[in-house]
This record gives sequence, C-alpha cells and structure tokens, in this order.
Amino acid sequence: MRRRQAHRAHQRPWQGQLTRTDGGQIVFNFDVVDSAGSQVIYVVNAGERMRVDEITYRDDSVFIRMPFFDSEFKAAVYYNGSIKGKWIRHLADKDVDIDFYAQPNKPERFITERQPKHNVTGRWPTWFYDEPGKDTSYAIGEFTQQGRDVTGTFLTTSGDYRYLQGIVDGDSLKLSTFDGSHAYYFTALIENDSTMSGAPSWLGLRPGSFSMPVKTAAPACRTLPRSIP
Repeated sequence: MRRRQAHRAHQRPWQGQLTRTDGGQIVFNFDVVDSAGSQVIYVVNAGERMRVDEITYRDDSVFIRMPFFDSEFKAAVYYNGSIKGKWIRHLADKDVDIDFYAQPNKPERFITERQPKHNVTGRWPTWFYDEPGKDTSYAIGEFTQQGRDVTGTFLTTSGDYRYLQGIVDGDSLKLSTFDGSHAYYFTALIENDSTMSGAPSWLGLRPGSFSMPVKTAAPACRTLPRSIP
C-alpha cells in the first residue's frame, strides 16, 4: 500500500488489530470524532469509552499517545484510509512493541457466520492453566449475552480483566479488550450450557452462582500467553 500525506482521520467507526508474534490478532474498536476543533479518539470496550486526545499528524504518519498508561501508537497513513505501524509500551526496563493495523468504516469486532447455539449469560467458575493439571489460576467469568453479542469480564482476587466484548458464533465464544495497557483475546468452544474450554488454556463451568475464594485464587494474568506482556 502507498503512503500519503497524513491528515485528519476519517470520522467513522474503526477496527484496530494488534498482531501477536504467533499470528493471532487482538481486535478492538474505536471512534474518531471532532471536539472543539480537534480530533478525539474513543476506544470502545463494552460499556467503556476511553477518551484519547493526544493525536499528532506529521508528514505521512500519525502519533497517538494513550492516557493513564505509558504507551503509544506510531503509524503510517495510507491512501486507502488505513493506518499501519506499531503499538509501543514503555516499561520500566525496556520498550515492547507489537504490529498494529486499523481500518475505517469497519464497526464490527468479530464477524459472525452462524446463529448462537448457546447463551453464556451468568457466572462461570474458571480455571486458567499452562498445562493440564499445572500452574492453575482461578477466576470467575461474568458474562451477559444479547443475541450474538457478549460483554463481561473475568474476576480475580486482584482485580478483573477489564471490559471484554465479543460474540457467540455457533458454538464458539470470542472476547477481546484493549485499554492502552492490557490487550486480551479469549476464544472458547461452548461444549454445552454448563461447560466451555478455550484459548488461552482455560476451562469454565456453570453449575450456579459462586463467590471468589480468597485463598485459592491467584492472579490469572501470569498464565495467559495470549495477552500482551
């Protein structure tokens, strides 16, 4: 794709993609709007709209600094309206970057091809593991499904996995989120109305309503290879 002189981004819904080293993509959405003569981005995750207002255009490039967390996007602007570059996290001892691509006028997060076979609304006791029977962490998945659309989070004793948003496509669950610091993508096979298993390695069961056990749960993020470090 050819680059062009950078100018204000299209005021349309966008789909962004972060591509992991294993080729998997963490998808998220954002809106671009005008505000007092300047452009503002709102990163959309379920009920959260995170305002991003540090946006700079220079030559054929755009630079976007995220609020709250020390991270930024550096990307080139192309003639078809897309942008492509890197998302960079500035850690205490190093910088970590990941490939980034975004397309305008693409409001969907995931494409659905099948009617949902199950409804995942409810609380799902969940175990994350690196290998079956090893290094297990406990969380509670809390989801709401309306039609194909799903929102929710995983609750742990140390917090949660932010605002997850996605779909049920047939018997498959897909969820993702991005907030400038955390980038997660979960997939699962919904085996029946009370069991799902997926990637990263995790198992969810739904026998009823549960509360979080204080002593047995550990921070689940240490067992999630599909998140961004």
